[in-house]
Amino acid sequence: MGAVKVKTLLKKPKLKVKERTSKKIVLSLGKHTKNEKVVIYRKTPGKKFKKIATVKGKSSYTDKKLKGNTEYSYRAKLKVKNGKETSTSRYSSVLETKTLLKMGLPAVSGRTKTYAYYTAVTARNSPQYRLLNSSECTTDPETGVRMVDGCYCVALGSYYGTTIGTKYRVTFSTGTSINVILCDQKANAHTDSNHQYAVNNNDILEFYVQGSAMPSSVRRGGDFGRYPKFAGSVVSIEKYV
Repeated sequence: MGAVKVKTLLKKPKLKVKERTSKKIVLSLGKHTKNEKVVIYRKTPGKKFKKIATVKGKSSYTDKKLKGNTEYSYRAKLKVKNGKETSTSRYSSVLETKTLLKMGLPAVSGRTKTYAYYTAVTARNSPQYRLLNSSECTTDPETGVRMVDGCYCVALGSYYGTTIGTKYRVTFSTGTSINVILCDQKANAHTDSNHQYAVNNNDILEFYVQGSAMPSSVRRGGDFGRYPKFAGSVVSIEKYV
């Protein structure tokens, strides 16, 4: 009997969004050996895919200098060189994502970060109550702040939006970034003319907490800005859209 030579197909890359801001998208490419190259293609609505990068032996790629609040689509294929022969996979599934919307900041630093007890929200039919008391909402054991889907529950001024459940990425001057979710609204009567911060404490962020789980240092000082994770000025607020 004669021998039959069979060549198997390469596995297609699996693209996932690892991180996104208003200026960049970080793609997870999966694990690859040093001999494997991932060729990445990108397009915007109404345009054709164009090659933007070839990544060798790495598990992620950062696409920089993007436009905010813009849709981007990605696909990729794998190339492997064995001696003089190069094998190429089929294209991956198309990954669609969108950059964040960068929002304006007030003149105040936002270093002070106040808090409110989530149990003070008692209107059972309100979206605030439903979010803060849902099965998806839990208390972070480290900070005592209520969380949904990895986002800290906060109140913001109406400038940043009024839809409960809207998510944002907040970056501090320390370089730390956190994700937050709008669980309540700062009253317009308590905020500046642009409704970006509360005039009493010059605070932009107000965390919603379970009192018994709060760090003692925050409870004594009345300010989450004292907590290392939330320290520093607010230097960026970006909305997930």
